[in-house]
Amino acid sequence: MTLDPSDPQPGQGFFAFFDESNSRGGYFLLYRWDGSSWGDPLFVLQSDAGGRVASAESLGGGGEGTGTDDYGIDGVGPDGLLAPDDMRDGFWRLCTANAADHACVQFRVDQSAS
Repeated sequence: MTLDPSDPQPGQGFFAFFDESNSRGGYFLLYRWDGSSWGDPLFVLQSDAGGRVASAESLGGGGEGTGTDDYGIDGVGPDGLLAPDDMRDGFWRLCTANAADHACVQFRVDQSAS
């Protein structure tokens, strides 16, 4: 998986691209590096695939989301996503939430660079 832009910042829309053979669900999990591990997911992001609205929801650090109506996506994308407004500076990891082979990508939030 690759992102455009490669380092999305809080509140910014961005796109995820995949290998041609990729099958995934419409949801993604977002983790923050705490200095020693990725820990539990902090946010769940919904793709805009299939005419849906890209959105981000806080998981409150517990890793458990609310019930969602998952849907399948195939191909390269792009999947339009929205970075949560309340992301802090640091390193983040975005992973597909419901896929046989999870795809992940890491990026950096640095609000001083904006």
